[in-house]
Amino acid sequence: MDATKKLLRNLPEHLLYFLAADAICMILTFAVNLMVRPFLLEMARGDAAKEQTLETVLFAVFAALFLVVLAVIFAKSPMQRTAYLSATIGKKYSFFGDLKAFLKGGLWIGMAAYAIFSLIPTFFLWLFPDILGLPTFFYPQYALTELCGVWIAYFVGIGAYAVFSLLLFPCLHLFWEKNRLYR
Repeated sequence: MDATKKLLRNLPEHLLYFLAADAICMILTFAVNLMVRPFLLEMARGDAAKEQTLETVLFAVFAALFLVVLAVIFAKSPMQRTAYLSATIGKKYSFFGDLKAFLKGGLWIGMAAYAIFSLIPTFFLWLFPDILGLPTFFYPQYALTELCGVWIAYFVGIGAYAVFSLLLFPCLHLFWEKNRLYR
């Protein structure tokens, strides 16, 4: 029961971080699609292979942008930092011990939150693929969908978030631990 309570307590927090990262990505992709994409497509006009390569590269960048923005949000979040430092007061730090603890709990909470957050846009992209404004609400998931298909993109996104969080959170914890004021 303790693990379920912890999962439910952290799930809304993760969903809010995802929503903030999605809003930032929505603005950035809108700007790129408005200003940069037409210029790049004009340069590649007449060559279908270059245009397709350009579209693929842009979609890959937009999919990765979500993770980059999310990393910045997590790194700059005083709530994340304070929660971690408060939970580890007086404990001896070990990077591999922290990684093992993260594998037991934090990884699964984040993956569940990402799965819930991306399920709704994935479902709507699958059900209504021709609605023009729909992709703008979760552009990173749409970019993954354009790269590898609707449901494959859903699972690729969950896997990418898992790898991302395995790299990010233990490194953030190490950084926060090294800069701890009180030991």
